Amino acid sequence: MPINSPRYRWSELDGEQRAELNQQIVDLTEAFMDDIINLQAGQSFAETTLVRYLPRQFLPHYNLAFARRFLVAFLTVTWKLTDPEAVHNCANQAEELALYALIQATRDALPPGEDDLDAFEEAVYEDSDFLLLFDPSKDGIAEAVAPALPDLTAFHVKDWFEPFNEHDRPVHPYQLLAPRPVAGRSDPGSSD
Repeated sequence: MPINSPRYRWSELDGEQRAELNQQIVDLTEAFMDDIINLQAGQSFAETTLVRYLPRQFLPHYNLAFARRFLVAFLTVTWKLTDPEAVHNCANQAEELALYALIQATRDALPPGEDDLDAFEEAVYEDSDFLLLFDPSKDGIAEAVAPALPDLTAFHVKDWFEPFNEHDRPVHPYQLLAPRPVAGRSDPGSSD
């Protein structure tokens, strides 16, 4: 189901949940911008807020370039989610992961009993293939299944920003054209 689909238009969330989701958009935007500043100053990616919401098995591939591109994906998906004028889809895996980060942060911030966002998640995601990225036992699966299932979840960080479908799901140009993360480098010296 597309983000901001008429199927839910926020009806899957109560007032407190909607307010917290909006607050988390602000809080995570600030935290992710702070992460970029701290990474520029030499902080390890393992010490960022971002790393809490990303699959840990890919930590060696996260760096400053990745953080910048992911922030743009986060800003794009949160705009899509709150756009009252149109229905949007996640354009790539990074946007799915950004939406997941937002939902997890919202769930964590809500009091017990208010933190059930399952119906909302079901309404905003087309599928949950991206959750396989959080399963370390799936590490290396891309090479094994890619020939048979080319549309399966992108298991390489470098592919997370590539569009699912270039025709009806445009990706923010910064996600596509910005410096790419360097494979295997998450140290402060690997900023681009």
